[in-house]
Amino acid sequence: MDLPVVSLGFASFFGGLLVVSRVLSWAVGLLQFLKPSAPADHRGPTGLVLAPLFLHSGPWLLAIAAFGVYYVATLPRSAFLWAVVVGLGLAAAYVAGATLFVLWRQRRPAPEPPPLTAERLLAIKQRFFWRNALIFALAGPAFVAYMGNTYGSLLFISFVGGFAGGWLWSWFMWQWYGEELKLQDRRRQARKHENAV
Repeated sequence: MDLPVVSLGFASFFGGLLVVSRVLSWAVGLLQFLKPSAPADHRGPTGLVLAPLFLHSGPWLLAIAAFGVYYVATLPRSAFLWAVVVGLGLAAAYVAGATLFVLWRQRRPAPEPPPLTAERLLAIKQRFFWRNALIFALAGPAFVAYMGNTYGSLLFISFVGGFAGGWLWSWFMWQWYGEELKLQDRRRQARKHENAV
């Protein structure tokens, strides 16, 4: 595979995330608005019923995506079509998997987390830093090897650079994530105090 095919696959994956999420949002909104259990006077005049059908971004993005797939299908290289189909398929599978995971988590009762002590916060911080640094460190050499450069020194440099970049990214992100964990713990303690009173 060459760089244009891979780039088209990535672009179709991220574009597919946008298209699938907006089309699902549009479909759910229409189902909620047009469900038969709603009273007739709630639906309003016909123009208000049809407004979400045409003014939402979902159907327009779907039409643009269909035109894009048709255009790519008419190109002489079949690898472009496969890159688009795989990218869109992965995007749809990702959104479906994320949706099913969220639904599963909502049905399962969440246990009460332990209080956020200094030791627990430090353990969460260490896991956060190491996990992100290793993801960055492995992604760099994988991309370099995929592009055909298998020199050991280049792989090592990309590993070290990715690790350092992941550590730096983790440090920036921890400023928000750590404060969010502390805020959640303070809210949980306040709710527990209110329930005890």
